[in-house]
Amino acid sequence: TQSRSSAASDVYKRQRLYISDVKSRKNNGLLEVNLELISRYEKSQKLQYHFNWFDSDGFVIESRKTSWKPLDLHGLQSTTLRGLAPNINVSTFNVYVREIPEKAYEY
Repeated sequence: TQSRSSAASDVYKRQRLYISDVKSRKNNGLLEVNLELISRYEKSQKLQYHFNWFDSDGFVIESRKTSWKPLDLHGLQSTTLRGLAPNINVSTFNVYVREIPEKAYEY
């Protein structure tokens, strides 16, 4: 089951962000994805995103080699997140987006 803090965080993210226009294709045998991340929030957000890649049996492929990527998303802005699978065995993916707490980037 999902914890209350995790559930609250998911609601928070759904109110501020949503993903639309997911596209994928094979590029030299590798799964390439583009998806649009849209902010519903009027202020800037410091975020990170990370793709997880899965084979046709649902097993994670090389997840530790894919690092979190920083993203500054300004008020009501949209941006395209791009990902390229690490090898040709990838058949599907998911993406995680998280906010960087303000204390992590204060001087």
